[in-house]
Amino acid sequence: MILQIAIKEFYNNLLTARFSIGFIMCLFLIPFSLVVNLKDYREQLKGYEIERAKTEKSYQVRVYSALRPEIVRPPEPLSIFSKGISGNAENKFKIRLETWVSTADGYETGRENPLLMSLFSMDFCTILVFVLSLFALLFTYDACSGERESGTLKLVLSNPVHRWKVLIGKLIGVCLTLLPVIMFCYLLSALFVLLAPEVSFSAGEWLRVALLIPVSLVFFGLFILIGLLFSCCFRSSAASIVLCLFVWVISIFIIPNLANSLAKSLVATPSTEELRAGNVLLIREMGKKINDYSQSIIKQMKPDFFYWDGKGGEDGYMEFAGASRSTMDFRRQFNEFREPLRIEYAEKKGVGQKEYMDQLDAQVKLANRLALLSPTDVFRQVSNALCRTDYDTRHLLISESLQRYRDDFIGYLKGKKVFSSYEYFTRQPPGTFMDYDEIVRVRSGGQFNSAAEFIKWRKEHGGDRSPLNKVPIPGTAITDYPLLELTDMPTFECQSPSIPGVLRQSMGKIAGLIGVELVLFFLTFVCFVRYDVR
Repeated sequence: MILQIAIKEFYNNLLTARFSIGFIMCLFLIPFSLVVNLKDYREQLKGYEIERAKTEKSYQVRVYSALRPEIVRPPEPLSIFSKGISGNAENKFKIRLETWVSTADGYETGRENPLLMSLFSMDFCTILVFVLSLFALLFTYDACSGERESGTLKLVLSNPVHRWKVLIGKLIGVCLTLLPVIMFCYLLSALFVLLAPEVSFSAGEWLRVALLIPVSLVFFGLFILIGLLFSCCFRSSAASIVLCLFVWVISIFIIPNLANSLAKSLVATPSTEELRAGNVLLIREMGKKINDYSQSIIKQMKPDFFYWDGKGGEDGYMEFAGASRSTMDFRRQFNEFREPLRIEYAEKKGVGQKEYMDQLDAQVKLANRLALLSPTDVFRQVSNALCRTDYDTRHLLISESLQRYRDDFIGYLKGKKVFSSYEYFTRQPPGTFMDYDEIVRVRSGGQFNSAAEFIKWRKEHGGDRSPLNKVPIPGTAITDYPLLELTDMPTFECQSPSIPGVLRQSMGKIAGLIGVELVLFFLTFVCFVRYDVR
């Protein structure tokens, strides 16, 4: 009898206009979302290849002061299914001595928390949630009340059949109706991925997609039971559909938005202006110490600051060749003091940055916990975790890995004692350093016997430096030296959570959904047993 009722419900649902409309919506919206996200992934992949080529150059340096590793994370292919925060999280990072946590740089300038989950990303899972949750409600809101209004429920129950069998049959019939639609959506998405030349899923990634299917079934089962419960609670199908839509809107829109708003209100972040002002004070304090030290050793060493070839840039980069001995000695002693000091003050700035990031983290975690009141957000969080686009994977894990790598990189530089070495800013061997007078005498071919003579002549001739081009000195150009050998340099590693790890992390949320479904089924059973079919 249960099977007969289920088959009847299945055939009746197939013949309704809502099934045709829902199927057509899936047939249109699912491919549309996949085309959009495949195009977005293709562009991200193209940008990643360009940036990766640039980052490889960050390791092609001649001096350690130019060595600032750049890291680019590849786009997540599973974001085609669930974008999560992948569109908001940073993917390119540069390790600097003067910055404590590089991921904080982009977040300090905004007033809104970019790590809060996007509610309306156009991806496969979002479309599935919107369409099929509504689909489930539309097939169940009048399962009992509609048949009561038409009189068919009275006829069915007039036969010697238990009410629980009728209820189970109706539940199975709706599940049989939705299951092919859900499977069709996943098969269609898999076909799009297989036909996309730029996307190549590993076996593990296909397994993650496959695990989305049972999670989807659990999620849609909850909306099926909500519709059945309301259909058994009301004698009018109009009242049932109104309440179903009310619950759907609350679950889809109200709770996730309210969770984000409450999290922002309950967890206040430090003012970015105060953070920047504090950093400015620290930078000034550090600058004063560096300037005072510089002036003291200038008085002591009296360098002439002459160099033949040189350049500099951000984060302490400076490279010389052909500089005078006094300039080289000054620069070495200056770096020995300045670079550890910059690292020390980066840690001091990091205190405020860490406080800021901790508050952003607290906002996200609170918003995620509050949003668990919505079954829609439970599914969203689980699907993001399976697709490696969740907050923990795309932000926390990378932040921790970057900080560890920065510590390892600084430890690597300190271990080689490069801050007190000439190799930090020049590849020219110290034995080839020459005094300013000697450089002038050799390069001018004996035209000048001292630097003082050359400087006087240059003033008289409008700053002309051409006499020093007469006789080149080998090894006084930056490009005369090879790139550094960096085979012993630490490498960046960031492992994403394994599938068992994601399942353990998500098991509580899935169990919560199943628990709610059991409660809903019990309430539905009680209401249907007491339902007045007259």
